[in-house]
Amino acid sequence: MSENQTTLREATNEVVIKGVLQELRLEEKTVGDRLAITGEIDIKTDENSVHTVNVFAFKFNKEGKESGIY
Repeated sequence: MSENQTTLREATNEVVIKGVLQELRLEEKTVGDRLAITGEIDIKTDENSVHTVNVFAFKFNKEGKESGIY
């Protein structure tokens, strides 16, 4: 049997979630030799619906400027 392999490239994802921030779990950590922020954000969109968003961003972008996400 042959094995299928797919390589994904980095892309921009844009999503709009309207609701109330229920919980914020973020931490700063070093990944390799770069400072990053990582964690999860819980957003309550209605009485019975909570959406969890995973967050990851390096402090500095490729040009050496501080990331707007950070």
